[in-house]
Amino acid sequence: MDIPLTTIILMNPNGTIQIGTQPWFKGKKVMKCYQCQSNIVFEGKYNQIKCTKCNTVNQVPVIQ
Repeated sequence: MDIPLTTIILMNPNGTIQIGTQPWFKGKKVMKCYQCQSNIVFEGKYNQIKCTKCNTVNQVPVIQ
């Protein structure tokens, strides 16, 4: 899954402005939960991933 590069401008609680251009999960694998459709970000080779939102165990698709 390709992750689009977007620019996000944040105002911190102390009034400073921060610009974010790279997602924190760049280079990691992303899949959608089959139950709640939320994004699951993970790294490594796993057969199953547990969703942190709905606690459903999802099979990781094998791409050859």
